[in-house]
Amino acid sequence: MTGPRAPWRGGQLALAAALLFAPLGARAWQQSADYRIEARYDPGTRRTTGREVILYHNNSPDTLRELWLHLRHHALRPGTAMDASRQRDGLASFQSLPEFYWGDASVDSISVGGRGATLELLESTGRVRLPSPLPPSDSLLLKVVFRDRLPGIPVHSGATSSEFTLGEWYPKICAYDSAGWHAEPWLSRGEFYSDFGSYDVQLTVPGDYVLAHTGRLCEPESVLAEEVLTRLAGLGE
Repeated sequence: MTGPRAPWRGGQLALAAALLFAPLGARAWQQSADYRIEARYDPGTRRTTGREVILYHNNSPDTLRELWLHLRHHALRPGTAMDASRQRDGLASFQSLPEFYWGDASVDSISVGGRGATLELLESTGRVRLPSPLPPSDSLLLKVVFRDRLPGIPVHSGATSSEFTLGEWYPKICAYDSAGWHAEPWLSRGEFYSDFGSYDVQLTVPGDYVLAHTGRLCEPESVLAEEVLTRLAGLGE
């Protein structure tokens, strides 16, 4: 019965050592980003077009001179790390699929604090060089006009004949912590690491579609068909 507990004791020792040798006066911190997004989704083309305003808070002790954004669906195309990862898992390469099934993501315009900026798009991330440095305990306003195409295959997000799972469809600021920017390319395995923040999203879809989302639906009788209301009532909580 003592075998499984040994690693836990070691973990406690490691944690105690880390706390013992932590710099005096060290303060825990975490970045945050608040999003306001207006977008429209077209099922026929699987494209989302929209604009977002991001209020980014630099809670770190570092002065930032650049920001990194995720544009994950740009990874769903031939020659990317995602493509290589899928092939190692025995899945078809994007090169063997019709281009219509590839994902895509792009930025039409971007501004920082009212000043124009450019995005250096790499694979599924992009770098924005700030017009002026962002010091600790300060924030900035980022405005982005973007386009995104949902992949025609399910990879965390994607489309089937009857469902569209929109995940990671908007430009999102990469996480920044004591190790620096986490702007690694998107692979087919793993989970996402993101900052906390608030979201105010207006997403327009065709009237005969039902949008599943978190939160509480206000005035369902005014926006949902009777058939849908009956189905939802049968689901209970």
